[in-house]
Amino acid sequence: MIARFKKIENWQRKKRNFFSIIIFLFVGIGVILITSWLVIGNLKISQKRKELDLKISSLKEEIQKLQDMETVLQSQIFRTEEEEKEYLEEVARDDFGLKQEEEEAVAIIFEPDKEEPDQNDDALSEKESIWQKIFQGIRDFFY
Repeated sequence: MIARFKKIENWQRKKRNFFSIIIFLFVGIGVILITSWLVIGNLKISQKRKELDLKISSLKEEIQKLQDMETVLQSQIFRTEEEEKEYLEEVARDDFGLKQEEEEAVAIIFEPDKEEPDQNDDALSEKESIWQKIFQGIRDFFY
């Protein structure tokens, strides 16, 4: 009976040792898997962080360029408003004959010169008269 008890005790010890080894292996494998999962996740996160940092720096450069462009455009808008006022005043004066309160409007009328062609040379006088007619027609069109 003592021999049986020792056999049962040895068998239980072996059984306990076997289960403790299996548990130790599962725990060890679990720790290794969890550690590797965390390391891989950390590497992926650091890679993503580098990509996002590069994107942030490129976007900051783009923002700076856009701000510079905005200042240039704002200065052009300001200059354009002044030029627009001058242009509108010029158009109002020239096309519509408007004036400011203190100013006086003066109209200058040009009369075309009337010269008679020389009668000495008939061919020359015909050419001059044709050209004079053409220029007179153009002059009348613009006046």
